[in-house]
Amino acid sequence: MSGLIHDGVISNVVRNMIVSTTDRTDRSGRVGQDVLHADSCKQEERVNTRIRNISGLLLVLTMIANFGCAIGPPPADIVSISEVTFQGLRAGDAVEVEIWGELDLSGEFTVNRNGVVVFPLLGARNVSGIPTDDLERQLVVDYAEFLENPSVNVTVLRRIAILGEVTMPGLYPVDTTHTLTEMLALAGGLTSTANKHDIQLIRDGTVLRQSLDMFSLVDATPIQAGDQIKVGERGWIQRNLALVTTGIAALTTIFVSIVVAN
Repeated sequence: MSGLIHDGVISNVVRNMIVSTTDRTDRSGRVGQDVLHADSCKQEERVNTRIRNISGLLLVLTMIANFGCAIGPPPADIVSISEVTFQGLRAGDAVEVEIWGELDLSGEFTVNRNGVVVFPLLGARNVSGIPTDDLERQLVVDYAEFLENPSVNVTVLRRIAILGEVTMPGLYPVDTTHTLTEMLALAGGLTSTANKHDIQLIRDGTVLRQSLDMFSLVDATPIQAGDQIKVGERGWIQRNLALVTTGIAALTTIFVSIVVAN
């Protein structure tokens, strides 16, 4: 013992032992803290990774839901449009004639299945395929034989069944100079569940065309008298988008809570 402490002074051997032991203890403590810190970082990273994965999945689901609401069914021509589209009067159309100052000669006259209309004073006239403007000019010439400077105005009406997601489905006389939007307004407009991207033209039970342009003039479409215009209904997700969005948000909260708890 006297060899270790001489005159109250610790020998170099003892001093080295104390320093060595202290260094080891200090290093051991630091190593333990480093390990705990590394484990904590790894666990936090795993939690963050799970949250990112779940959030990404739910984001994709939300985008899919929104995408489903933004689009409608693609246009599908069941019959070639060239086969059904042409300007002019057709069987089943109604011709509304207004002759200024001649109420007895004015009125609404139907084009029969042979394409013939019977006009007052003029008798039967074949009008099949004749454009509205041409018919108006011809009536001015014909009525000039009986009237002095007749003023004639012709409006073609097509009786169309407007069905599906409209307020008042039914049969309506449609002015060919109106747009499809104005035509649908005759039936009270679209309902809250209507899909404006799914407007079908149906003839004799066959779908001729889908997704008609809402701003097209009726006369510029394949629509004929006796056709049906059917407005489709939006899908379940489209009708319940608020519910779907709320559900996705709730699921996100639940999943994040579970991941953090674990």
